This record gives sequence, C-alpha cells and structure tokens, in this order.
Amino acid sequence: MFRYLIILICCIHLQVVAQEAKKGNHNKAAASYEKANALLQKGQFREAVDLLSKSVNDDPDFVKSHQQLADIYRKEGKYKKACRHYAEVMRINPNISPYSHFGYGESLLLTGEYVGALAQLDLFLQQKNTTPQSIIKAKKYKQDCLFSIKNKQNPFPIQLKDLGSNINTDADEYFPMLTADGNSIIFTRKDDQENFFESRYFEEHGWENAVPLSETINTAHFNEGAHTLSADGNYLFFTGCNRPDGLGSCDIYVSKRENGSWSPPFRLDRPINSSTWDAQPAISADGKTIYFVSNRKGGYGGTDIWKSTLTDRGEWGAAENLGPNINTSYNESSPSIHADNETLYFSSDGWPGFGQNDLFVSKRNKDGEWNVPTNLGYPINDHAEQRSIFVNFNGDTAYLATRTPKSTTGLDIFKFSLPKPFRPNPVTYVKGIISDEQTGKRLPAHIILTRLSDKRNVLNDHADITNGTFLAPLPFGYQYALQITHPGYLFYSGHYALLDSALISNTYDIDIKLKPIAKGKTAALNNVFFPVDQFEILPQSQTDLALLLDFLNVNKSVKIEISGHTDNSGSAVYNQQLSEKRAKSVYDYLIEHHIDPDRLSYHGYGQEQPIGNNDTLEGRALNRRTEFKIIETY
Repeated sequence: MFRYLIILICCIHLQVVAQEAKKGNHNKAAASYEKANALLQKGQFREAVDLLSKSVNDDPDFVKSHQQLADIYRKEGKYKKACRHYAEVMRINPNISPYSHFGYGESLLLTGEYVGALAQLDLFLQQKNTTPQSIIKAKKYKQDCLFSIKNKQNPFPIQLKDLGSNINTDADEYFPMLTADGNSIIFTRKDDQENFFESRYFEEHGWENAVPLSETINTAHFNEGAHTLSADGNYLFFTGCNRPDGLGSCDIYVSKRENGSWSPPFRLDRPINSSTWDAQPAISADGKTIYFVSNRKGGYGGTDIWKSTLTDRGEWGAAENLGPNINTSYNESSPSIHADNETLYFSSDGWPGFGQNDLFVSKRNKDGEWNVPTNLGYPINDHAEQRSIFVNFNGDTAYLATRTPKSTTGLDIFKFSLPKPFRPNPVTYVKGIISDEQTGKRLPAHIILTRLSDKRNVLNDHADITNGTFLAPLPFGYQYALQITHPGYLFYSGHYALLDSALISNTYDIDIKLKPIAKGKTAALNNVFFPVDQFEILPQSQTDLALLLDFLNVNKSVKIEISGHTDNSGSAVYNQQLSEKRAKSVYDYLIEHHIDPDRLSYHGYGQEQPIGNNDTLEGRALNRRTEFKIIETY
C-alpha cells in the first residue's frame, strides 16, 4: 500500500513539474510575442520574425505567434511558409480570427493548392464581422480556384526552352522583346536595379553573351525597364522612374538607334505621360498606336491599359481606355500588341486565373472592338506570377519570363511553341536598303505600304536617315503595294500578294536602287492591274496611279511614255494590241486627271521586251507589266 502511495505522489509531482514547464514555455513564448509586436510597430520585420520563430519553438501551441508569422510571410509573398503556420493555427484554434481562413485560402491558392484553398475560402465566407472588401476578394479568389481546378486538368503540351546562360543568370531577366527577324533581343535584367541588356542570335552558336544596352539609356541611379521595340529595332520605348524630368513617378521615354548607337532618351509628353504612374509601353508595328499602363483617373480600378494614336499632324492623340473587355477593377499590365495589329496579349490579376498575374489574349472583332480575353491556360500560366509575353511575327513562337518548378534562381526567359488557339494572324516582313542607283549613297526615302483591299496604310514612314534601311510588316491574307519615293528620283513600286498559306514562312529582303530623274530612265507600275485579256483598269490600281499623278504634278519638267508589256502567251500581234490598249488606258486616266497631253505618250511593246523567263509562272508575271519612261526633261 505504501509503495502505491509513493508512486501516486511521484506522478502528481511529475504532472506539476510538466505543467510548470509548460507554463514557463508559454510565458517565454508570450514574452517573445510581445517583443515582436513592439518591433513590428517600428517596422523591424526581420527581428520580429526571429522573435516569433523563437516563440513557437518555445511553445508550438502558441497560436498568436503562428498567426502573426503566417500573416507576415503571406504579405512578403512567401506563401509556402505562410501555409505551414496557418495550418498550425487551424490545428490549435481555427477561430482565433475570421481572417485566418482568408489568409490560409489566399496562401494555398498562390501555391497552387486549389482544392484546399477553396475549402478555406468557403469557411471564410461563412464568418461574421468581415469587411465588404474582403468578401469581394474572397469571392474573386473562389472564382480563381474553380477556374484552376477545371482548367488544370487539360494542360497544353508545351515545352519551355531556356534561352541559355548567355541570357539567363542568377538575377531576374524579364520583358523579352525581339526584332522582326528574331536576330536581336533586348530584355530587362534586375540585379541591384533594373537595366537593359541586348544579345544577337547567330545560327552557328545561338545567342551571344548579353551586354548592357547603352550608357545613354541605362543609368546608375534610376530603373529602366518594361520596354517595347519598333518592328525594325530602331526605336526603343521604355519605362523610366523617378527621373528629374519626369511628370509622375514613372514615365514613358523613347530612344532611337542611329549608326549603331542609341540617342539620349526623350520623355513623351502629355497625354501619354501624366502626373500619375505611366509605364509598360507597347508600340504597334505600323508605329501609329502606343499602348501603355496607367493608374490615372477614368479607369476601372488598379492599373488599366490605355492607348494613344498618332494624329495627322504627327502628335499623340488623347489617351483612350481599352474598356471593360480588357480592364477590370484589379490590375492589368504588360500589353504586347502583335504585328498583325489585331491581337493583344497582356497580364491581369482580375480575370479568372491560376493565382497571381496570368497571361491573356484578346482579338479585335469585325467592329474593331476587343473581345473578352482568353486565359492562355496551363502550363503557360500557373499559380506564380506571369509577367509578360512576346510573340514573334510568324505567330508560332512565344517568349516569356517565369520561374520553373526546378529553378533555383530568379525569373528566366524561355521560348516555346505557342498553342494554335492563342496564335495571332501570321505576319512576315519586307526588309530593305534604299540607295542611289549611280552613287550607292543611302537615301532616307519615304515609304508607304498600302493594303490594297481597303487602301489602308500599313506603314507611312521614312528609311533610316543614316543607312537607308527600313522594315515593313506584312500580315498574311492581303495584297500590298509598296511605294518608295525621294525628291529628284523616280519612285519604286512593289507588289506583295500574301494570299497563299504556302508563303507563310517567306520573308522579303530587297535592295532598292532609286534612279535619278533623267532621260531614258524607266520605272515599273507594279500595282496597276487589268482583267485577263482586257484593258479596263481595276480599282486596286489607284495607289500606283495616284503616285504617278503626284510624281507628274511635282516634276512638271518631265515628259513620259506609258508602255505596256505582256508575256508570250498568245500571238505576237494580239499581245502587241493588248499591251497598247492597256498603255492607252493609263494615258487616258492621266489626261482625265488634268495632266497635259503634251507631256504624255503611250506605246505597246507586247512580248518584245521580257524581263523574266516566260517558261515559268513567276517569269511570265514579271513580263506582264506597265511602265513609264522619261522621254524628256526641260
């Protein structure tokens, strides 16, 4: 009996000791918690986290420290760490705060745990005494969970290809932008601050080592990033923040490449820049419209995507919001307008998605309005942040910056085959050099590219003032007239018919040697058309005929001969008669438009002067042409 009494006394003693130890640990944990709160009020977060961690080590059941750690890690974007502490809160006391369920649900969502996140968000929405804003956000998150659970089941079979160590480093690389030919990339690298880097691609060894873009653009004291390139790679629009000449916290600047060097940046004026935050420009391939992101008044909330279009006077017009089919009450960012001018890619945390910012695509409808956007799906998008995307001219390859599951570094740039549902209309390009036929001197000639179906100018610009180069986008499915003019020279007329899908991979490199106005010089009217075996001028001929009229009105001291030419199909007599009738049709058109008949003549040469091989379709097409020749200058 005495032995059992001794055992009972020992057990009671041990329980008391354990309770005293537990109470002591609880007191230590509480003391650390109180000290941590004092540090948090001073903004000393690192020291506070250390004390809170000590608190839960002293007492794993001290729920307030778990809650505090979870909230801190969530606000810092360390969602996996936040989840571990929210899970402890749920184990110990899930009712400590109604917002514990919200924080846990958000953290689970942003780590890709959609089923668990949905359960926590449902629990939060059952709580009382919560704010209307938190309820709206929780319902939005719930939409994201339902969207993700459904759409993650049908991933697209894509493979991300790392651009390699000459591009990607331990720092963050993002916002990739390529020139139309795909041979040059400019991107943002963030180490201590944001700066631009550039690399060239060579077929033999791939991307060369990226180097800082230019000291005239990159600075030691400011951030440069979020940029766009013109199609020819000669204009760089970018975001510069906190600069002395800025209108707001961040503004949009432009620099031009001349003789291989970038000019000092020029800040765009109002209405593009404002006293608010304006950033992330995207320039259309024709250079006429700039899209950008702003939190200015008149938007839908957060940051919205806006646009401005060049006026006839060459000034940027009033900023226009892209409307509710693009912008939400949350944040839209990183617009990228494809060279087809009909497909817009952007990032958003407002439309249903997989977590943080997702990438979306919208296309213009027949009325010119933007359709409701489509999420680019999994695995292009996932629970992490997808910041920006660039799609090449052809539309089959995309470049983005992301963190892969295996990544131990920051954001890196990858390329992948863009799934067909998200592809734009394919676009090729004509790239040229313009020079004097006799001297070889490069000429900054005027270039107009016109879509013949609706006479819409796709490009209206000048070749580079130093090297005479230009690049013009050519969206497929149309026919185009390319016209190049320069004072004192005959104009150049080119024709591009991009109606055959077999031509999608074609690009056009041309060397234009303009002829000085002189007796005997000829120029082709490659955009004057006639029905087969007829001589009535077709309506799509107006672009070249208007150009010829302008040439004659400007150069009133020249006389010309209009000449018609055919291939060798049919008899020589028939071909001569048809070519003469066609030449006369142009002659009559000019007279009807008030050109003095004394300055004009016409002649049909039939099949006598071929410039192509009549044994091929291409050669015969070259031979069927209308030209004019300088007969006299006075």
